[in-house]
Amino acid sequence: MPRPNAAIYYVPEGYSTAGETLMGINVASAGMLRALARHGGVERLYALCENEQSGTAFGQTIGGWVPGLATEWISTERIEKVEPVGTLMLPGPGLAAYGWMRRRVGSQAFSLCGVTHTTATPGALDAITELLVAPVEPWDALVCTSRAVRSMVSSILEEQLTYLEERFGRLSQVRPQLPIIPLGVDSGDFVFTAEDRAAARAELGVAEGEVVLLFAGRLSPTAKAHPTPLFIAAAMAAARSAAPLRLVLCGWFASPQLEAAYREDAAMICPDVALSIVDGRKAGPRRSAWAGADIFVSPVDNIQETFGLTPLEAMAAGLPVIASEWDGYRDTVRHTVDGYLARTWSPPPGQGGDLARAYGARTLPYEAYVGAASQATAIDLRDLTDAIVTLAGDPEQRGRMGAAGRERVRAEFDWSRVIAEYQNLWEDMTASRARAPWPPRRANPWPGRPDPFWAFASYPTAYLQPATRVRIGATSPQMIEVLLASPLIAFAAGTLPDAASLAGVMTAIESGATTVGRLVETHGGPDPQALWRGLAWLAKYGVINLEP
Repeated sequence: MPRPNAAIYYVPEGYSTAGETLMGINVASAGMLRALARHGGVERLYALCENEQSGTAFGQTIGGWVPGLATEWISTERIEKVEPVGTLMLPGPGLAAYGWMRRRVGSQAFSLCGVTHTTATPGALDAITELLVAPVEPWDALVCTSRAVRSMVSSILEEQLTYLEERFGRLSQVRPQLPIIPLGVDSGDFVFTAEDRAAARAELGVAEGEVVLLFAGRLSPTAKAHPTPLFIAAAMAAARSAAPLRLVLCGWFASPQLEAAYREDAAMICPDVALSIVDGRKAGPRRSAWAGADIFVSPVDNIQETFGLTPLEAMAAGLPVIASEWDGYRDTVRHTVDGYLARTWSPPPGQGGDLARAYGARTLPYEAYVGAASQATAIDLRDLTDAIVTLAGDPEQRGRMGAAGRERVRAEFDWSRVIAEYQNLWEDMTASRARAPWPPRRANPWPGRPDPFWAFASYPTAYLQPATRVRIGATSPQMIEVLLASPLIAFAAGTLPDAASLAGVMTAIESGATTVGRLVETHGGPDPQALWRGLAWLAKYGVINLEP
């Protein structure tokens, strides 16, 4: 029996892990797609794309991972072709627009499956609130990557429902499923030999006896993890540690000025801790950072985070993890088993109303909003420092925790296992969809994206009717090809019949008096909408005349 499959919404830049602004969502999206290709057991991979260039790029990407695996791309204009695949997989929470698109062919045609990454942006928050008003069904799902993010999404939906019922009265609510499925890693990418480790430590400039603390991720004080608490904890740990410490920051900065600020802060706060900064956008230096480290430290304090891939990468690399007890880290790192979790503290609910007001008024930009929240989030520096001191002084414990983490990743978080969880979900959604009755199709399935000739029917003097008479006009039919090729008109060529089809229509008109209805019946084909527009177009340029 074939394994469950999904058409993947594909934009090349969304799955690229190369470039100046490498983001976690890119790494996660590319990892999932690669896992479906390598471990999904499907005979063909499908992509939903907005243009042919994206479709071609999809085929090339899959071919680079699994040569010979068949691929097929589906235009967003022909979304009905997703139906035999069964599920449309989206790389974010924005199910609403695709629910409306699907409604043109019927909400039971296929399932929608999205996934949370960051949920703090205006776009992500709007996408979540829209789930209750868009045609999103019980056989759809928004995958939450952690317990923390599912709690957040559920809270937003409850508040949105309260608003809707205050405005419209008691409602029969329909919601998508909110299953928890973690992100994954390819654990085999993080296996290093003793030779790899020696070469990496030489490249990083690690001195004999130094214990290397590694932070990996975007180097941003507002949208990832503020560095100063880490510098303070490293300084306090260095004062208590028998072994010298080196801190490696593997990531990228938004500007040279920000990098200078990091270096100045580190030099002032922890001068006794050696500092190495590695460009995490480059595969070679990034691999050296993982291979050469002794302990992974990630005191994330930011609400833009929902899961956090880097602790899993660290565990796959056999490193003990010291992390903040925050978001998805609480689901992946087992305190005292794979490493240590440092407690976190935030103000109680209700103490950020002014931030919400400014964010909604657009006077507080996204990074300032999440940055302000992070400034009011404290990581227990005693927990952080004690964990560094303990692991820096005990190489055997580092080995035990690293081995436990590696085994956990291979058993639970390797992409080969995580993709199977997705396929099981797709299978369950298909079964749920099959049990639902099909409601009648509607003429205007997406009110917010209407047929222009329906929405603006009150604008013209009249509109074409089957009985509207058609006669030869003053403009020569030979001008049709010239008109279609004109740069002033060519933009609409794909929405009109081609020149050969229009020539056939003109032959019919020239043979005698006729009507719009007769022409549509004889020349309209299975989808006559283009001919209705084509007749109006011929009249627009005087090739034919229309009469009531």
